[in-house]
Amino acid sequence: MRQTQTMTEEKTYSLRASGRLIPYLAAILCITSLYSFEFFPNFSEDYYSALNEYRSVEKANKLALDLVKKNAIGTPAGDRYKETRALSLEKWNQFETIRNNEKVFGFKSLQLFVAEFGPMFCFFLYALFNLFRSLYFERKNMGMIILHGLIISGTMYYFFWIFQQFQDFTKFAYYIMTFISAAVVVIAVSLISKHQRHYINKLKETISRLAAFSFLHTKQEKKQEMLQMFRDLSKED
Repeated sequence: MRQTQTMTEEKTYSLRASGRLIPYLAAILCITSLYSFEFFPNFSEDYYSALNEYRSVEKANKLALDLVKKNAIGTPAGDRYKETRALSLEKWNQFETIRNNEKVFGFKSLQLFVAEFGPMFCFFLYALFNLFRSLYFERKNMGMIILHGLIISGTMYYFFWIFQQFQDFTKFAYYIMTFISAAVVVIAVSLISKHQRHYINKLKETISRLAAFSFLHTKQEKKQEMLQMFRDLSKED
C-alpha cells in the first residue's frame, strides 16, 4: 500500500513538473514562429540572378526603344504615339490619385490594412487578457507570464510594421523598441493586477470586520443562523 502511494505521488510530481515545462516550450515555439523569418533571405540567389539578367536586357531594350521614338518624330506613327502616350499619362495620373486616396497606413486599401491589423490585435487582446489572468491567479507560474509577454512582443513588432511610424529605423532598432514596449506592457499589467489584488484584499478585510461586528452585536438566538450564513457565503467564494 505504501509503495502504491509513493508511486502515485511520484507520478503526480512528474505530471506537475511537465505542466510547468509546457509554457516554456510553448514560449520557445512562439518566439521561433514569430521571428524565425529574419534568418531566411527574402529570395533565393537564382531569383536575384534572374532579376539582374532581366534588368540588364530591359536596359538595352529601353535604349533601343528610345532610338525608335527618336526616329519616329515627325512621322504619322510618331504623332499617333505622342497622342496615345499623353492620354495614357492622363489616365495613369487619375489612377494614382485614386490609389493614393485609398491607402491606409501604407497599405493599398482598408481591406488589406484590416487583414493585417485585425489578427494581430486579436492576438494582442488574447495575450493581454491571459497575462492579467496569470498575474492575478497564477503569479508564481513564470512560464505563462513569459509566454504571454512574448506573444505581446510579437504583436508589438507587427504593430510597428503595420503603422510604419519607424520605417527609417534598422531591424535592430525595431527589435529594441518591440521588447521595450512589451516590457512596459507587462510591467503595467503587473502593477494594475497588484493594485487590484490589494484593493480586493482590503475590501475583504473590511467586509470581515463588518461581519465580525455584526455577529458580536446580534442577539444570541440569531447568532447560529448568522454563523451558518457566513459559512454558506464562504463556500460560494
